[in-house]
Amino acid sequence: MKKFLIVLLSGFITLSVSAQTITITLNGTNKNTNYQVVLDGTSFYSNSSIEANNRSTSVKKDFILDDQELGSHTIEVYRFRGNPGTVNSGTNTNTSGNAIYSNTFQLRQGYDMNISINGNGQVAFSEKRVTNNRPGNNNVSPMTYYRFNQLMKTVRSRSTQTSKIAAERDAFLNTSNYFSTDQVRQLLLLVSSEYRRVELAKLAYRRVTDPSNFTQIYSIFNNMASRNEMNAFIRNNPNINAGNNGNGSNNNSSNRTPMSDYQFSQLFKYADSQNNQTDKVISVGNAIDNATGYFSTSQIRQFLSIINAETDRLDVAKQSYPKISNPSSFTSLYDLFYNKASRDELNNLISGNTNNQNTNNTRNPMADYQFSQVVQKVNAQWNQSGKFNVVRDAFNTTGYYSTMQIRQLLLLLNAENDRLALAKLSYARVSDAANFSSLYDVLNSQSSRNDLNSYVIQNGGTGTTVQTTSRIPMSDAVFNQLYQNASNHIRPSSTIDDLRVFFNNSSYYFSTAQIRQLLSLVSSSLLSPLASETDMLEVAKLSWHRVTDPANFTQIFSLFPSQANRDALRVYIEARPY
Repeated sequence: MKKFLIVLLSGFITLSVSAQTITITLNGTNKNTNYQVVLDGTSFYSNSSIEANNRSTSVKKDFILDDQELGSHTIEVYRFRGNPGTVNSGTNTNTSGNAIYSNTFQLRQGYDMNISINGNGQVAFSEKRVTNNRPGNNNVSPMTYYRFNQLMKTVRSRSTQTSKIAAERDAFLNTSNYFSTDQVRQLLLLVSSEYRRVELAKLAYRRVTDPSNFTQIYSIFNNMASRNEMNAFIRNNPNINAGNNGNGSNNNSSNRTPMSDYQFSQLFKYADSQNNQTDKVISVGNAIDNATGYFSTSQIRQFLSIINAETDRLDVAKQSYPKISNPSSFTSLYDLFYNKASRDELNNLISGNTNNQNTNNTRNPMADYQFSQVVQKVNAQWNQSGKFNVVRDAFNTTGYYSTMQIRQLLLLLNAENDRLALAKLSYARVSDAANFSSLYDVLNSQSSRNDLNSYVIQNGGTGTTVQTTSRIPMSDAVFNQLYQNASNHIRPSSTIDDLRVFFNNSSYYFSTAQIRQLLSLVSSSLLSPLASETDMLEVAKLSWHRVTDPANFTQIFSLFPSQANRDALRVYIEARPY
């Protein structure tokens, strides 16, 4: 049996009240580690907080039991040996095996009791002095376990989705009801339509007592568009229910405690175990979004240390700031960023971290890991119609895209009329409108380019000469994936084949530095009889047509051992001016 920690926090003044509360918190449980808690003969299950497809290792479940009798109470904790599936809490007292923990405790006059069962089976008790300002507009409590259980039974009993939605809508519109984030999550999981879940989540946000935790529900949304829509709603509809609890403001960190080392280590191990950078970034982003608690600056540093691309590190750092337990130490992360522009951007976020930090004049493009999810969803479609619909829905969201991101999405469509329609739609979502004209070359016909240029002018843009040579190099995340693919080959000829494909792809543009990195994979193999400097010269010539900074292209020359091939490359580019 594990060693259990019992912490009793007692006060000096006893308040006379008629009802006191026992709160059971199941914290850090997951699909493989579940518990049954039996309190005075009534069972409560961690499984009731976990839906079938949830992989989170930090699920949190609260049972708030009001009107409890003073005096002695008994508690037993059982660990499930396997995953028994979702179990409804209630009066069932069937148990399996021996209790890993059992105890009696006293509920004292003037004190509520909080009991926490962590993911490692550790049990902790703490008393909290009862206050007389419960409830109130600025200090509200979520619905008690018994009332919430009745509401869940009512919704489950409805025979159609329409009637379930109506019952939940009525509950969220009732001004006498308040809910914890976890209670909202459980109710939304009874609704199958994602559109309706978002609609109900917006209603529920005004009634939630822990708004700083509300992003935990985002994992039940399959579409990034839904998460972006909720983010926009929350920014524009501040929740003041947390009041003095410290949960209503991103800037109030006095009551923020970072998650335990055990919980964090589980999240970190999962992210670090991913095979490629894209999956690592996605895993870290999901961990931050879905975490039930806060992170210390040191924990975020560990996350950032496994991310190679500076742009991805910056995106994750910005994403993590609202979940930091010690924001005054956040600037200690600046040494992870080599570019001053990155440090300045992060500093601007911190200094401007107010409720209205997002303005119409500032458009930040979607993070690379989020954009990768959009691309994956498009590529998963079997036909062009499905791809068109996914891209259209993406451009109809509240997020923004860089010109380069828009280019990548447009090039997934074959039909020119589809590209033109989506290019027009994307103009309202572009973060760098000054570069938008560089997209014109994804359209083959002059009439389509003219059409798009006219559209830009009609919608407040300045327009430009249609034949444009403005190019933007690919993002670090995309380049790192290409580089990894090319470097995985044993035979240099296979690497050459990859480079031919890359440099022949009209959707790819490279900086000279990126081209040099790719060609260095071949240059380092020239001593092998299987490698040919002639082959490297061939792909170097191809890369000239995809370079974004031709003035620096001569930096490529030093990769060639022979002066003859350096001269041949110089002659080639001089005959083909940029």
